[in-house]
Amino acid sequence: MTADDTTECAACLIKDILSCYELLTKLPSLEPSPLVDSLFTKLVELCSQTLDEATSAAILKDPGIAEITPHLRHLCSKGEYLLETYWSREICRHKTHEEGKTNPPERGNRLRHRKKRTEAPLANKRLREFTYFNNYVELTHMELSALSSISADETLNEFAIIGSGPLPLTSLCILQALERRGCGPACVHNIDNDPAAISESSKLCCRLGHGEDAMCFQCADAMRDTLNLGRFDVVYLAALVGSCYEQKINIVRNTVKTMRPGGLLVLRTAHSLRGLLYPASIHTVFKPRWKVL
Repeated sequence: MTADDTTECAACLIKDILSCYELLTKLPSLEPSPLVDSLFTKLVELCSQTLDEATSAAILKDPGIAEITPHLRHLCSKGEYLLETYWSREICRHKTHEEGKTNPPERGNRLRHRKKRTEAPLANKRLREFTYFNNYVELTHMELSALSSISADETLNEFAIIGSGPLPLTSLCILQALERRGCGPACVHNIDNDPAAISESSKLCCRLGHGEDAMCFQCADAMRDTLNLGRFDVVYLAALVGSCYEQKINIVRNTVKTMRPGGLLVLRTAHSLRGLLYPASIHTVFKPRWKVL
């Protein structure tokens, strides 16, 4: 690509990104709706394009883009939270087959009846209809494969997710993948600093049929609270945890202090224009002492 091509491509993307941002800021609410969904979908598509470094740098360094980036990330974070909350509640509305029956089970069949209730087939079907469900499945598959490649002699079945949110898709995909691999009893510990997110996600997982032995929850602030992470094989740090460079450094330092020796830390990050949607990870700060996959 020539210099002129780079400039032209960057100018077009800058114009489209600024247009999306302006429309989002004029909306009275970021609650899911056809218009809100279409704007965020378009924004994600714009920021997910494969670009060469020169074009990406030209866009990110543009004064107009640089000015809106912090607020754009805030809008994306808020929009994602509202989208997850909507879907979490929507999934919880779906009854199991057994709940749809009006006649109570006979006394001798109560145990079997209770087991069927926990399967929640309709709720699980609705979960798989979430717009980005397959993206999470593919992402966690790649991450677990990478983790397995450096822990071939160790079974990884204790996970903690910091920043799990109201719709803990990463946790659910990890649990599903571990169960399919027959890795033994698996547990995912969900941590979020928002009490409402913990409440929504715990209700959801109960509805999906996951007991406390597989999915547990904790409301805590990773930047201020001391988390006890010593029993976990893997700790995930979600992309939206920490709104800026300094916060991410503090959170990572607080996190690794209580991890066990040999524990693995997974940092979700953003590359290229995706950095407009999520703050980029800071793994380069720790690279001299850490093994980066």
